[in-house]
Amino acid sequence: MAQAIATEVRIKLTPQEQIRLSNARQVNPEAHEADLRGFYELRKHAPTGLYVAEQRENTEKAIKYFQQALALDPNDALATPAWRTPTTTRAHIYGPHSK
Repeated sequence: MAQAIATEVRIKLTPQEQIRLSNARQVNPEAHEADLRGFYELRKHAPTGLYVAEQRENTEKAIKYFQQALALDPNDALATPAWRTPTTTRAHIYGPHSK
């Protein structure tokens, strides 16, 4: 896609830039949307980034969105670390055996 845009606007790419663009990872738009929704739920009521017990519902929604992103794209670079965050948060807020 980036190379097509560069060609259309007649930008000259160096050989190194061409290699980098040809190796760029494709993004699954549905997985990316699920990532964004997960991050929104995770941070919706936590402007300071802190989690409190009342945020359980948001945390659970975030986990479901991150799981959805990983199901759509198992190599999703955003969802993989994000999935660990709410899982760890859940354990800290609700105890180590919470699910």
